[in-house]
Amino acid sequence: MKLSILQTGHAPNDLAQHHGDYDNMFRDFLADQTFSFETFQVDNGVFPKAVDAAAGWLITGSRHGVDEGHEWISQLEGFIRECITAERPILGVCFGHQVMAKAFGGQVRKFDEGWTLGRERYGFRWREDLWLIAWHREQVAFPPTAATVIARSDRCEYAALLYGHYGFSLQPHPEFDASFARDMLLTSRPADVPDDVRRRALESLNGPLSHNRSAELIKGFFEQRKGYSWP
Repeated sequence: MKLSILQTGHAPNDLAQHHGDYDNMFRDFLADQTFSFETFQVDNGVFPKAVDAAAGWLITGSRHGVDEGHEWISQLEGFIRECITAERPILGVCFGHQVMAKAFGGQVRKFDEGWTLGRERYGFRWREDLWLIAWHREQVAFPPTAATVIARSDRCEYAALLYGHYGFSLQPHPEFDASFARDMLLTSRPADVPDDVRRRALESLNGPLSHNRSAELIKGFFEQRKGYSWP
């Protein structure tokens, strides 16, 4: 199954040399699933010609905010709406989660309690909790009426959303591993994180992550879609 990645941001250069860029992280994360991949750097204005150019689409995270006013963000919102209308499955992660919500009339805001970083527990409907890495300050504050909330955490009320059978989005990063998150924190990214928040985030990375279960969840979305029971 061909899965095309809509890349909206990039790992810091010094870390990308060791961990790979964001699209490579998704390729590695989903390597045991039956996907082939292609990347479009939409943050540089490189978009696919049509929504039927791939069997499914995946939007990465980004350092950008969805309300920054860049032309490529508006173009991406239109592409998202086209995917849903054409019944072409699309998944958004972090920035991808937020821009999907914005595309359908939702609102994204900075979280009042600041950055959410490190390993977090997410309570999903119809399945066990998943432990995934969070890396965000902004999040969906008001989801669109078209979306169904399927996961929450203590610091993120709208952590995963469904848009019928063909749209699925997550605020956390299932593709991030503890090694990458630790290196990000130790290189002082983001720069405005208080020391106590950074310390707690580093400590949280000692626990296990739900990589396999989250990969199975994403595979199920792309391969089954209609009638998928979200167990």
